Amino acid sequence: MIRPIDLHDQLTKTPLIERVQQAEKVAEEGQQKFQQLIAQHTAEKQVQTAQPTHQDEKIVDTYEKHRQAQHEDQAEKDKEKQNTGKNEPDEDEPVMTQLGFEIDLKA
Repeated sequence: MIRPIDLHDQLTKTPLIERVQQAEKVAEEGQQKFQQLIAQHTAEKQVQTAQPTHQDEKIVDTYEKHRQAQHEDQAEKDKEKQNTGKNEPDEDEPVMTQLGFEIDLKA
């Protein structure tokens, strides 16, 4: 049989023990929720993509500008060659026409 003092002692300690157990349970639940939040936040960071810096577009734009400038320079040189070729007489042309034959060298 249980002595009355032990019974009274156990009954007074029971609410305290329940509070301690409840506090431990709440602490564990809080810790689990915190860990879940950390894991979710880390997963969201990994899923999010970085904002593009557009540096590759700058490189392409610079390259395209350079290519365009080269193309324009080449076009100007071609026009100059065509214009100068028509204006300057060929030095060998009088000799070739004296024989009575015309030779087309541009073909």
